[in-house]
Amino acid sequence: ATMLMSEFWLKAWAESDDQRDPTFLYVFMGLTAALVIIATIRSVLFYDVNLRGASHLHDKSFLAVLRSPMAFFYSNPLGRILNKFSSDLGQIDELLPVVLFDVVQLSFVSLASFIVVCIAIPWLALLSIPLVAAFMMLRNRFLASSRELKRLESINKSPVFAAFTAQLKGLVTIRAYGAEERLKREFLGSLDNYGRAWFAWLIANRWIGFRLDMLSFTVLVFAAFGAVATSDTIDPGLAGIALTYAIMLSGGFQYLVRQSARAETMMTSVERMLYYTTLPREGEWEDPPGTSLPANWPRNGSIEVKGLKARYREDLPIVLKGLDFEVPSGCKVGVVGRTGSGKSSLLNALLRLNQVVDGSIVIDDVDVLKVGLHTLRRQIAWIPQEPHLFTGTLRHNLDPFSTASDKDLWRALKAVQLDSTVKSLKGKLEAMVSDGGSNFSVGQRQLLSLARAIISYSKVVVMDEATANIDLDTDSRIQTAIKDGDFKHCTILMIAHRIRTIADCDLIVVMDNGRVAECGSPVELASTQGSIFSSMVEASGMSVQDLGRGNR
Repeated sequence: ATMLMSEFWLKAWAESDDQRDPTFLYVFMGLTAALVIIATIRSVLFYDVNLRGASHLHDKSFLAVLRSPMAFFYSNPLGRILNKFSSDLGQIDELLPVVLFDVVQLSFVSLASFIVVCIAIPWLALLSIPLVAAFMMLRNRFLASSRELKRLESINKSPVFAAFTAQLKGLVTIRAYGAEERLKREFLGSLDNYGRAWFAWLIANRWIGFRLDMLSFTVLVFAAFGAVATSDTIDPGLAGIALTYAIMLSGGFQYLVRQSARAETMMTSVERMLYYTTLPREGEWEDPPGTSLPANWPRNGSIEVKGLKARYREDLPIVLKGLDFEVPSGCKVGVVGRTGSGKSSLLNALLRLNQVVDGSIVIDDVDVLKVGLHTLRRQIAWIPQEPHLFTGTLRHNLDPFSTASDKDLWRALKAVQLDSTVKSLKGKLEAMVSDGGSNFSVGQRQLLSLARAIISYSKVVVMDEATANIDLDTDSRIQTAIKDGDFKHCTILMIAHRIRTIADCDLIVVMDNGRVAECGSPVELASTQGSIFSSMVEASGMSVQDLGRGNR
């Protein structure tokens, strides 16, 4: 409206007999200033709303992914998740606000231009009906293909991210086995698939662009002929304004159609991110209302498993099929079994990383299924098979919640025999850790994980094949820390592939096909003829006497 007023005021100024009247200049300057102020306020408000909406969508999606069940990560490759949080969110943050702004602005400009042209050349309003119909028909036809092409482009981008991430992570293995050419071909194949979808989308945009240009040219031609045909009756100033706005309408409306189609296509990115906000949660993060836990729970670390059944996803079979056993406080438990027998599934159920269907896990008279996930997981120390360190200082990796003193940190490092190594580092506890802890060996990373567990002062410690990928010297350090150090009075559940690792355990749980096949002391089970554990001991080259000495 302000822009139209400026145009008509200029027309009145040009037709005035007293063009030196300062009123015309002052009013025009006022209208121009108002136009600048209104446009600035509109732009700031529009982009502020869009950016706050995008930020809210990111935070909500990110939190939903963090709180989603582990089954989500098993069925969704890392590349797909990275694609959504990089490419899709990049479009929502950077491109979508610009496109939506163009759509809103061009809608009003096109409407104003159309009104001005129709005021000057009324019969052109009749021609607008078939022209608008032609514009919308082209838009709908383009949109049907463009939306799917954009979706196809997004789908084909995920394998590129996944391949790049996997190859970067496994670069050492790839070079060791000379698989560079094969993986290069696979990556280029993924890149070609993405390129096909991308170029198809570009071609579709050129297709709609050419046809819209032709229709816009038609509008301009009819407006020019109309102005010439009615030159005897139309005001010259109004005819000039009409032609100016006809040019704006011809270019603006075709750009509006393209941008509106582009905005609708980009909404697939919003749709994909909105899907993440609806992901199911793995459980209540905080303790449910009315839950009252004993102070310093768990204080003893006794564990009782009753009729435990669990699976990883609704559509997957049961992996734990009614487990029943008890672990006294301070007991060291070795969990063994063949691959796929349910060892890791048992430890995952303890931390509620999989879906418990039936039964219960009771720690110190508290059912873990009724405890908030945050509380449960902070009270159990987990030492994984593949230790991971985060980029940052060594102090932050050892004590991420900043609850321990320097004295406690050095005591934990001494317990795992890494104090001298850390003292030799520049900055000591403030030494920087590279991405993934690449500046430490696998054994050192595992010992740092053990030190982290010591600092947590947890009464229940879970070790998922923590010694599988380390040398015998590091294995010996871990066993010493478990047997004689801070874990002496802790309850430890240890999955191990080396029988020697669990020789000192008080209790052995043998898993087979998702069930507890055998349960007892190492010597007792190894002495039982025909037992699964005795065959495992025999295969390892150890004897019952070796277990007896280890157990003592």
